[in-house]
Amino acid sequence: MVDVLLINPPNRIDAYSTGKEMVPLGLLSVAGYMEKSGHRVMVLDLEFEDQAVDKIIEAEKPRLVGIAGTSATRFEAFDLARLTKKVNPHIATVYGGCHASFTAEDTLTHVPEFDAVVRGEGEETTAELLTALNAKSPLSAIQGLSYRQGGRVVHNDPRPRIRDLDALPFPARHLVDMSGYHLKLDLINKKAASLITSRGCPINCSFCSASFMFGKTLTRRSAVNVVDEMEQVLNRYDVAGFKIFDSTFTLIPKHAEDICDEILRRGLDFPWECEIRASNITFELLQKMKKAGCYLVDFGIESASERVLKRMNKGITMDQVKRVLDWTNTLGIQQKPFFTFGHIEETMDDARLTLDFIRDNLGRMAMPSIGVGIRVYPGTEVERFAMAQNLLPGFAWSQPYHEERNILLSTSANIPILIQPQMGFDELLVIKQKTLSLQSTNFAFVLRRIRKAHSWADLKKYARFFVRMIRLKVLPKS
Repeated sequence: MVDVLLINPPNRIDAYSTGKEMVPLGLLSVAGYMEKSGHRVMVLDLEFEDQAVDKIIEAEKPRLVGIAGTSATRFEAFDLARLTKKVNPHIATVYGGCHASFTAEDTLTHVPEFDAVVRGEGEETTAELLTALNAKSPLSAIQGLSYRQGGRVVHNDPRPRIRDLDALPFPARHLVDMSGYHLKLDLINKKAASLITSRGCPINCSFCSASFMFGKTLTRRSAVNVVDEMEQVLNRYDVAGFKIFDSTFTLIPKHAEDICDEILRRGLDFPWECEIRASNITFELLQKMKKAGCYLVDFGIESASERVLKRMNKGITMDQVKRVLDWTNTLGIQQKPFFTFGHIEETMDDARLTLDFIRDNLGRMAMPSIGVGIRVYPGTEVERFAMAQNLLPGFAWSQPYHEERNILLSTSANIPILIQPQMGFDELLVIKQKTLSLQSTNFAFVLRRIRKAHSWADLKKYARFFVRMIRLKVLPKS
């Protein structure tokens, strides 16, 4: 029997789900903290493997079931809460994560099977909730918790950010089958583990929820703590390197430099990749990162239109972008730049600037990633804009939503995208066709997807995706 059962829901709708690649780091961090607090913890990652959740709940009899997830998996999370209450209505159910944090009122109003929502960082709040449940004490003193009381939703005061991330235990990777995850380092195809060295991002890009989730505060782990975790993972698990999933690893250059110095001081040799910002990266820092094993950098360009960059609060210029491309090519560091289309007030003229930039620089970018259609995520400026402009009439995150056309843009059907008068679905579809042509032939695109499949179930999911596209006759001709 366990005290806490933590569940990562499956993503059953997104053809590009990476659940079989990445461990649920956030959930495992909560699990590690709960274990450190003396609780018996079990983790079910349903993205990784289907399991009979009802049978497990019956056998383990947890006092608390914590369900994480994303906007794409919200309906699966709701179903898991309903299943838990069906098995045993006395088990406390709590919803956590970025999506849950911004939709607490809506979720608790319309999904009665959830007893509470943890807002923000989940480690301390979840532990305090379990302590209060066991002691049958009031929940009013638990910061960062939302719940129902007397027929209404109550939101306790926000919990202050965890300042000392070194005080947290490492994510409890031992609670999942690490051998079954298939995360690979881009381009070199070596098995990787995911890792974070900081939390938060103060930039406030209009489309991103990370800034709004954590506020303007960036908290960082020490270099020693980060590299200790790296060594532990390398020694315990069959991985060759790391993908660092900070919002921006180099946001504080000294932080990145210290980690590189610690890797070099210990004489470690492994490949890793991270995300950088064009606005504050230096040639000298890139040199040091390369020496410490960094072989690829991700960075958001988003748009080649200075006007659109300014409107989305990106905080970069195209001159800075071109400089980064020059530096990385000089140093032999591979590039994975991100381009996105459909931003607030973006026009087709803006989009053409970006398409031209991609075409003119394809030879200088190892792995450009192109997304068409800006997803509307809760808590973002994009969501506030869409609501203010009445672009999502009647929409609520807890209510059924499915837009089949989103699949044609290679995005989730259950998350709305920003559709504007000057940038509607037809315009986005034209851009999508042009980007597919830029990325070479459709056949190559299909092959890349096939190579990322880890099971027959994945292949079937990809096949259904392409059949829908072909049926709707929108795939561009080769």
